[in-house]
Amino acid sequence: MGLGGGIRGGGGNRSVDCVVTEMKNLIICVVLTSVFWGIFLIITQLDLHTVRSGLAASSATVEDLRSRLDPLQQAATRDRLVEWTYRNSRHVSRETVIAIVDETLKTRYPLLFLALIYAESEFNPSAVSRVNAIGLGQIRFEIHKKELATVGVKEARDLFDVSKNIKATELIFLGMLQRNKGDVIKTLTSYVGGTVPNYQSKILKYFVELSMMIKKEN
Repeated sequence: MGLGGGIRGGGGNRSVDCVVTEMKNLIICVVLTSVFWGIFLIITQLDLHTVRSGLAASSATVEDLRSRLDPLQQAATRDRLVEWTYRNSRHVSRETVIAIVDETLKTRYPLLFLALIYAESEFNPSAVSRVNAIGLGQIRFEIHKKELATVGVKEARDLFDVSKNIKATELIFLGMLQRNKGDVIKTLTSYVGGTVPNYQSKILKYFVELSMMIKKEN
């Protein structure tokens, strides 16, 4: 009986040890998770601040290309944007990439629109989604038909044109930005039509990457 009691007692101690170990592991897991999300939130807030304050910088960058920088510097900056876009595209020729960059540089926020187009279509002018969103900015013609006419988009097939699609993308995005009182994150949510995992963070990442590249080189 004594031996049996000893074995049962030992089993009880092992059970307590297991519970203690599990509790320790759980606490460690909670702490690590809290640290991870804390870092994530800090980075996210920094990125949001960068984008919100960086829109003006993006626009100012284009003004720099047209005024402060000399022609050689302007060409060099454009070439870097072309190389970045070409490196991140898979379905288009260099000539098409050049056309995309040149048209995007005519917009109010070129770096943001390059980031947006990358997330939407990977710079493929022929991209069509399952909901019939077309081209670089993945525009749905039937939804935006009336306003698209103001930028020369008279029928859905016009959205396969690089220039017209970028003009349409800018038109729709800026309208949403105004309605959202300048809130870029809300505007991106409106643009994509709901909650899409990692959508905003992808665009923030590309935008920051482009902004840092331009700032560093100039």
